[in-house]
Amino acid sequence: MKVAIYVPHGAVPDKRGFAPAIVAWNFALQLRHLDPFMISVQEDYCEATDTIEGIPIRRLHESALYNRIFKKITRLDPWPLDKRAAHFVNDIAPDICHVHQLEFDVERFSHWMKKRVPILVHAHVTNRTFNPVRGIANRYIAVSDYVKTQLIEKGYPSEKVAVVRNGVDTTQFSPASIDEKTRLRLALNIPSDCRVLTFVGRKQEVKGFHTFLQTVVRLLESRQDIFVIAAGGEPLDSVAEASYASRQILRQRLSDTHRYLDLTSLPHNQLSNIYKISDITLLPSLTEPQGMVVLESMASGCVTISSRVGGIPESITHGVNGYLLNKPEDEEEAQRLVEDALDNINNLDSIRAAARGEILRKFDWPVVAAQLEKIYLSALERPN
Repeated sequence: MKVAIYVPHGAVPDKRGFAPAIVAWNFALQLRHLDPFMISVQEDYCEATDTIEGIPIRRLHESALYNRIFKKITRLDPWPLDKRAAHFVNDIAPDICHVHQLEFDVERFSHWMKKRVPILVHAHVTNRTFNPVRGIANRYIAVSDYVKTQLIEKGYPSEKVAVVRNGVDTTQFSPASIDEKTRLRLALNIPSDCRVLTFVGRKQEVKGFHTFLQTVVRLLESRQDIFVIAAGGEPLDSVAEASYASRQILRQRLSDTHRYLDLTSLPHNQLSNIYKISDITLLPSLTEPQGMVVLESMASGCVTISSRVGGIPESITHGVNGYLLNKPEDEEEAQRLVEDALDNINNLDSIRAAARGEILRKFDWPVVAAQLEKIYLSALERPN
């Protein structure tokens, strides 16, 4: 049996840290009972047709000129992306389709398909109210209990909403040995007597980047035992945020201390090394459907401090396998939690072990992929 997996807003395999593309690709790698065929946008890939790790991929290209004329100016798109995707789905003739986009127009896509097959829609966000005009998917996959609740509140049919959590590669994201950590820190000129405090994620308000910066400025004013890393991209629309100007000032102040390393978004093979050298991660998101960086941090054996919002408490139990901020915008609360962790870092092995154990039990890719396959098979047996 075959499953067509469609990612309308990202390329696979992912190169830029786009969660839906990361999730779609990793699920495809783990499938055991269905053969995946992937369709995505092309972005900066040269190859429109590809096969990677045995998975065939078709990437759809849209030029900047096409987008400008037909999507922004005239809004008369003659060859929409979804219609082109449907063309390839018809060639593939899958038994089931899995689309990683909540606002996906199921009705229109079904009209373009030669054969009706079950369509599953993956909800990575909760920003859309249910619109039956767009059609009803056979299943909606929520990435957390929080997202499921939000979808039902927004009118999605509760009997069609299931939860399959995002996963993490627990081999790639794993604790470093002492020798490995020493080698990686030396490569980045991190002083041996410093603990490493890290932020990973988009450098935007919604991810709490402003709170992170304010917190570490306060910490570095009173402590000499910290080295700070911030890793993540900064989208163009960040300049419109209220805290943007102050963030740039804080980043410059931190750079002047020579104890701050500011990195762009990194591919997973490099990002995993950042977690390996980190003692504590501070991830004060203001909202989060689930939080993949939280899972990566926990799997890597970091002391993880995040927020009591969205789906994050479904992975972190405060004081057991990490810590939760009650007010993610409160830098004083964040500072207290970080300082407590720093002062007790040698006594937190149980926290780190419990964090990795939680990930291995509930969030390892083979575990969550098996849950997804059960939903695939259920949708094939009972489409409605």
